[in-house]
Order: sequence, then structure tokens, then C-alpha cells
Amino acid sequence: MLVGHQGVTRALSSKLPPVSIITGPPSVGKRLIATYAAITNDVARVDFTEVPRLTVDEASRINQFMAVSPNKDLKFALIDIDSASNAAINDLLNLLEHPPEYARFSIISSKRVPATVLTRGHKYTVGLLNSEELTQILLSKGLPQNEVNKVSKLGRVDLALQAYSDIAAKATALTVLQAVESGDYILFSQSFKAVDERAAQLIVVALEESASQRWKLFTPDYLGAFAQKRVGLAVLSSWSNVSSARPQLAVRAALESVMKG
Repeated sequence: MLVGHQGVTRALSSKLPPVSIITGPPSVGKRLIATYAAITNDVARVDFTEVPRLTVDEASRINQFMAVSPNKDLKFALIDIDSASNAAINDLLNLLEHPPEYARFSIISSKRVPATVLTRGHKYTVGLLNSEELTQILLSKGLPQNEVNKVSKLGRVDLALQAYSDIAAKATALTVLQAVESGDYILFSQSFKAVDERAAQLIVVALEESASQRWKLFTPDYLGAFAQKRVGLAVLSSWSNVSSARPQLAVRAALESVMKG
């Protein structure tokens, strides 16, 4: 979903330069801008290729791709150079020296672009997404409005999704802890279905921090049965024994042992 960066989007959609270089923070839409520009300039799907990680082999593949005439007017290569080696960059520079008239390259990067690359094309810079733009994107991904409001000022989709994941994991962990506290095995069984590795780790982190503070860091309302030193240590012991293999199962086994006394 392309949102924001209207100035750059309009410029590239009206006319594609032979080489466009789009720079800016990660996860703000650089790839989508380049793709949208190709579509609006009537690049056929068969004449479009994407390189998520530039290597020497990928540079060779792009060279072969551009050597064949397009089905329509243009051929387009979208290239991410963030993790490219010096050798791959040099091969890319050779490609950009004397390309066919129909060739169009869009280079994207979240890092500092080598000067040798910058001299080969037109640079376009994008910034962070504003709160309204990020909200629109997150809602389109199915996140609930109340949770989107908590993360919509982070400027980047990846950071917002990670923050949302952490919030959801914390909520899941708390629900599981509350089920153990109340002795509600049905609620425990239902809520544990949503426990992923992150939620399991949060449960253990809470216990480890409480243990380091002699079980006084968290209130009993938060830790429930785990506020008891004996119970908490039993869970941590179970976690340390098998967590490297299956962290979710380790926590579940420990919690079920608490539930069943």
C-alpha cells in the first residue's frame, strides 16, 4: 500500500529518469514508490525485475535481463544496494555506464549511497511517515484502531509492527498470568494458544526481574501465583532446562504444573 511521499511519487510517475536513486529510512515505502513509478510508466510485468539484495551474480542477471528488448517500451530493474559488496557495486556501475535506451534502473537504499553511484542518477530522498500516513497503513493491515493509536508516531512500518507485536505479546502474557492466578484452567488453555516465543519470553523476563529484586519488583496483581518465590523459581528452572528447544512448550509445561498443584 503506497502512502505518503507525494512529491517523489509524482516526480517519478510523470517521467522515469534512466537511473533513479531513492534514499531514506527503512520501511517507509521506497520499494513501493519505485514499483508504482514503473506501473504508472507502463512497464509490463515481464519487463520488470527486482533485486532485494545486490550480489555479483544478481548484477550479471540484470545485465542479461537488460540485453533483451522489452515487450513494450521500457525494461525496469529495482535494486536494493544496502547489503551490496564493493564488487557488486562495481558491477552495477558498469551496467549503468552505457545501458540500452529502454533500460530504467531504480536504486533504493537506507544507508549512505556511494558517490560513484550518486553520480550515475537522479537522487530522491524520502523521510519518515507522519502519524496519519502510518495509521492508514497499519489499519489496512488489520490492526485495531486502539492499538494503532499507540504506535502511529514511530514513523516506520517495521518499528510500528514490532511495537504492536510487543504490546500484543505483553497482553497475552498478562492474560495467561491472570488465568494462573485465578486457577482458571479453561481460560489458561484458551489464552495460551496465543502465546508465541515473544510472549513466553516476556513471562520469563518478568519472573527473572522479580527474582533479581527478591520477588518485590512486581505487585501480586501482576505476577499472581508467580509472586511466590517457590512457584516462580520452579517455572524458571523448567524454562532453563528446555527453552533452547521449544520455549513455548517449556513455559506451558511449567505453568500447567503450577495450575495442577
